[in-house]
Amino acid sequence: MLPLAAYTARDWSRLRPLTLAYRTAARTRQMRRYQAVPPTDAAAYEAACTKLDGQPLAISVAFNQPWVIDWQQRFVKRNLHDLAYAVADNSSIPARAAEIAQICAERDVPYVRLPANPGTSASRSHTLALNWVYERVVKPLAPDVFAFLDHDLFPVEPVAPSRDLDGQPFYGRLVEQPMGWSLWAGYCIYNRAAIADYDLDFSQCWYRNLASGGANYERLYRHFDRSTLRFARSWYQEVPIADAPPGGLLERHDGWLHMIDASGHGGSKADRRTGMERLLTAIEADPQGVATWPASSRPFRTAPAAPGRR
Repeated sequence: MLPLAAYTARDWSRLRPLTLAYRTAARTRQMRRYQAVPPTDAAAYEAACTKLDGQPLAISVAFNQPWVIDWQQRFVKRNLHDLAYAVADNSSIPARAAEIAQICAERDVPYVRLPANPGTSASRSHTLALNWVYERVVKPLAPDVFAFLDHDLFPVEPVAPSRDLDGQPFYGRLVEQPMGWSLWAGYCIYNRAAIADYDLDFSQCWYRNLASGGANYERLYRHFDRSTLRFARSWYQEVPIADAPPGGLLERHDGWLHMIDASGHGGSKADRRTGMERLLTAIEADPQGVATWPASSRPFRTAPAAPGRR
């Protein structure tokens, strides 16, 4: 929670400190209850953990878009060089989850189906998924390095996230707000030994206006001097090819391309799949070409665009 002195007279007149304290406690209880739910398929869960044991780990949280996971895995196989890769499936549509499971089986990618998620919004569902994976996969396996990836984040150039840490406790895309900062939960890497004494929570922190992962400001990030840390280089990417996907510019974070809102939870009505698949096909055919694409002149924002975005 915020220090009491940070609340205005208007906040107190609306009982905001009390309502925020109640909401925080309620959501923490929900998160702990969800973490206690066992895996949907115990045998598949054990097989995935056995395959991943002893390796630094990147975990992608899937949600209802098999084609997105398909493309991510194609680029991961080519360009992700230093982390084992796994899929944690938070899909709400069983048929889509079955497709994602099949894609993973065909490529021998470790796959964990998450239990039914009680989150009533896309952002809340995502944070519950992250916390379940952290409790049920990361903690038991205790990898030296672990990373969380959005399913619509593609390594279009060779990447080595564990080397990006370079002695830091964590690394990723910086998200800044006036009342705090965090790493974007779609691209964040951690040195497990360096953060082992902190009780992480990948929930939102709405009273600091921080989206998924923002609760770790209180639990982790505020204990470190931000001025001494490096973060991902992030910019908007112009797409100088025909039939570019609609819906605005794409994001770049180091060697990763972020599609933005592949699941459609952000309310975009545009069909982005056709254009995005053309784009990814072009990159796959000419992997060196993406390095020559111009960055947009539009300044990159370090905070989420709107409440509810993951």
